[in-house]
Amino acid sequence: MRIAFVATMADMPWGGSEVLWSKTAALALNEGHEVFFSAYQWPQTPLPIQDIIRRGATFYLRPHYQPALSARLKKRMRRLLLSNSPEVAAIRKFNPDLIVVNQGGAYDVFYRDDLRELLFSGRYPYYLICHSYRDPIQLDEYTRAVLIRLLQRAQRVFTISNQQADVVQRQLATPLPNIIVVQNPLNVPAEWPVPFPSLELPSLQFASVASLHVHSKGQDILF
Repeated sequence: MRIAFVATMADMPWGGSEVLWSKTAALALNEGHEVFFSAYQWPQTPLPIQDIIRRGATFYLRPHYQPALSARLKKRMRRLLLSNSPEVAAIRKFNPDLIVVNQGGAYDVFYRDDLRELLFSGRYPYYLICHSYRDPIQLDEYTRAVLIRLLQRAQRVFTISNQQADVVQRQLATPLPNIIVVQNPLNVPAEWPVPFPSLELPSLQFASVASLHVHSKGQDILF
């Protein structure tokens, strides 16, 4: 099977949202599948991505947004002349049996018109993975209609919690029977289930397993 992974996260080279798709890609390679991935280019490629490349994945590393007028004009002219972005051209060349879009957020694909057109072409079955999300948000009717079409046409829509699945369907005001809740891999050694600490201890200790990033992780609310 030929599987193309598209990682949309642009804020940082690596994060919790990238573990699931990268481990899945590595597993697919181990099982003899052909793997392609595209992700943003950084000065130093994250080690898990280096590992996937060493295992034999083909890839495209997309450049970041360049605000300079000359860069934007070149990008627009390239799109007009070639009809496809270089990333979409690389995906088409790979000719996948399945596209897996790993979104750092819940609705990243909406803001990628080139990738959105590829998914709407109907040529490639696709999965969408949703990670971070915000609630409440206001979606205009056009945005909601496009998102509904994107999510309904996906063979699977993966969310990382039941609450996220509920929020996405409420924000779109549409039930999505193709939603499946998955767990992100745990990156620390632990017994499972985690034993509850003895109440005889002088005090209990709590841990917040998250990046120290108040805007997205809410440590201020926790305290």
